[in-house]
Amino acid sequence: ISDDKIVLSIGGASATFTFNFKSIETIVADLNIALAILLSHVGDNANAGELASPIYQQSTFFERSDLFEGLLDCLYSSNNLAELHSACVWAVEQNHLVNDVLLFSVRLYKMHKRASHEEQELVESLLILLNKHFTEKNHVEQLAASHYNLGNLYGSKSMYLRSIHHYN
Repeated sequence: ISDDKIVLSIGGASATFTFNFKSIETIVADLNIALAILLSHVGDNANAGELASPIYQQSTFFERSDLFEGLLDCLYSSNNLAELHSACVWAVEQNHLVNDVLLFSVRLYKMHKRASHEEQELVESLLILLNKHFTEKNHVEQLAASHYNLGNLYGSKSMYLRSIHHYN
């Protein structure tokens, strides 16, 4: 389309991506992530996860939260929970896209009763990660929400003492 915009199309799904041509590494990373997101949209979750996993940290796409959300969905759909956890930890440690990790963890929490044990552990781990981050950054409102979410999680698992601890 232009010098920095490329249209990718796979199996009827297409999207226009704006690329930042900083280096060959970022171009390759951005192309992998773009293809992974499209593959995920057409249901090829295994290949989507394989493309996204090893290279997401080099991509320039994650300056935009909508593409980071696409990566998280892609990793979740491919059942690559370890890499999904790593991507969330990376985002929080980089101190960007923290709210996206929070929204994603809340979305997972809503499904946690139907989820596998591994997914339940992932939800708990992400909520604890966010709680620690908000404590360190002294983000009072987000810390309160984080404690509330942990209280709800532990209450739903009949872990009432832990639940009360987070409500207080």
